[in-house]
Amino acid sequence: RQAGFGAPRYLEAERLAPFKPRSLDIDVIMDLMIHDLDLTLLLTGAEPVDVRAVGVAAVTDKADMATAWMTLNNGTVANLAASRVVREPARRMRIFWQDRYASVDFLNNTLHIYHRGAGTVPGIPGVRDEVVDLPKRDALAAEIEDFLNAIVAHRPVFCDGIAGRRVLAAALQVRVAVEAFLQH
Repeated sequence: RQAGFGAPRYLEAERLAPFKPRSLDIDVIMDLMIHDLDLTLLLTGAEPVDVRAVGVAAVTDKADMATAWMTLNNGTVANLAASRVVREPARRMRIFWQDRYASVDFLNNTLHIYHRGAGTVPGIPGVRDEVVDLPKRDALAAEIEDFLNAIVAHRPVFCDGIAGRRVLAAALQVRVAVEAFLQH
């Protein structure tokens, strides 16, 4: 969480990937959406209290695309979409606070933060844009390195078992809502 920003009021994320014949034993929620659920819980420090979701089994017998709308216990609303059956990949998140907005493009490693105040953004009066280039790195390799450091060097992991359990519980809530939608 960013110090001084407080919990976001609203956030939205999309994680879209072309079809690959891997991980077909799980749905798109556990395959892709779980990462944005993890970020949502990390950024808000809150838990889902109302979860609504829809999904479609477009190619496999499990949900290949899903959208979830969640209200968290701190009032944040999150809208998350994931698909593993699109032509062009996308991994974006937009986070809205009372007086600022952040847009992250995980594929291009860019972060734009738009602040209210004396502005320079064309077409949006009173808003300034701060651009942050994020370091390019392989997220999966970083996760494995973090895990190995925890074992070998006895260092704490970034995402511990408690956080993993919280995000799994949220993913299961989304899955239940998607499965109920698919039953109709």
